[in-house]
Amino acid sequence: MTFLGDEHALQDTLSFLSSLGFDATSTGTLHAAAVAYFSEGFDIDLAKFPKQKGGYYTFSSMKKVVECLPSNAFANEHASSLNCYDSVIAIAHAELKMNLDPDRISGVLLVPLLNTNKEPPGFDAGVAATPRDAFNTLYPPSYTSATDKFFPPSLQDARICLTIALYRERVLPSGVAEENLGGTVMEVLKSDCRRDGFEFPTRFELVLIHGVSGRHSFDHDVAEHIAGWFG
Repeated sequence: MTFLGDEHALQDTLSFLSSLGFDATSTGTLHAAAVAYFSEGFDIDLAKFPKQKGGYYTFSSMKKVVECLPSNAFANEHASSLNCYDSVIAIAHAELKMNLDPDRISGVLLVPLLNTNKEPPGFDAGVAATPRDAFNTLYPPSYTSATDKFFPPSLQDARICLTIALYRERVLPSGVAEENLGGTVMEVLKSDCRRDGFEFPTRFELVLIHGVSGRHSFDHDVAEHIAGWFG
């Protein structure tokens, strides 16, 4: 593994992506993001890591990687950087297809919201009518202002639509039995993909993690808002 802070490892990674057919826009975005990230320092204790060779660390398993990390990766102080969704979109945008338009009404889009007033922090859902509204609800201005510079104007609309295609909440049918939960979740996801016109890449795998809650997480105001939209 590498943190891409080493110039040799970064260039090696960019060359590898280029050899697979990823264009200069994709590799350029990753390069700019990595340089900006590491220009502000990388404060993480690597004392348990094996000796670095050419910018890479070699582990026998992911379990060993986790054992060597001083804390959960999210707990480390770090500069503003691309999140996992933006990283995928920046590199693989040409391989991801969808029919969404940033300003076209797309029904009710449920946007995950981190509620820091809860103890511990939890997730609620906001609602939006267009991908652009959902995107602006999902990401705070501080994040978009720090990351917009990595996406050329030609990718801005695709970034908005792909983010919402990948990162939003869905509603399961009521009364789903636990033994049928997995199949129902997949059917809901497939239905949304068909509606969005979203097509997964064919040259590599895109791994998504979904959490399922058996509880309604809407507050009263959101429920009233949705009811109002449908009369």
